[in-house]
Amino acid sequence: MFNIFIIGFTMSFPILGISLLADVIFGLLMKTMPQFNLLVIGYPIKIALGFVVLIAILLVMMQYFKNLILELFTHMQTLFFS
Repeated sequence: MFNIFIIGFTMSFPILGISLLADVIFGLLMKTMPQFNLLVIGYPIKIALGFVVLIAILLVMMQYFKNLILELFTHMQTLFFS
């Protein structure tokens, strides 16, 4: 059961990390340039970064889930046929 939380954390961590990094960068940008309009420029950039990271994560996670499903079938085979 604990393995499910680890899988969920590993899937969500890169997106959360990029979101936190973007917030820090936008915060520093707002501190140096107060006239910078974060609502107009910042949020679309943050959404686009999130989608790019999500696509990259899904490409990596497909291989991970393939390995998990193969491991599941081997465990099921040993359970039913042993």
